[in-house]
Amino acid sequence: MDDDPLLKVMYGMQDVDIERILAHVRTYNLTETEQRALDKMQQDSDAAPKLFLLVFAMWLAPELGLTEGALPRRCEPFVKSLPTLCMDMLEGRIVSLQSFVNRAVADYIMGPRGGD
Repeated sequence: MDDDPLLKVMYGMQDVDIERILAHVRTYNLTETEQRALDKMQQDSDAAPKLFLLVFAMWLAPELGLTEGALPRRCEPFVKSLPTLCMDMLEGRIVSLQSFVNRAVADYIMGPRGGD
């Protein structure tokens, strides 16, 4: 785990770099409700919404470099599987934030599921 900062984040041994992600998200034209939701999530101690945001940011904003330092043998297959994983959430095949985060962490640790 010492060699993979992303694994540390997923195991809760290191915090998500939420400030950098939120700064990027806030460059978009967000509604007041979306801004309040981000503020609440930022102040909350619950890790699941932060991990959710991290996974989507890894997919939609690779320029943030959120995978820097991660072990390539684990990270590269995971990053390649992100479009499918995230679209499963967006299209309702995964129906809860917690289920999405659980699957993302499992996919990162054990490798993405084949055929999904």
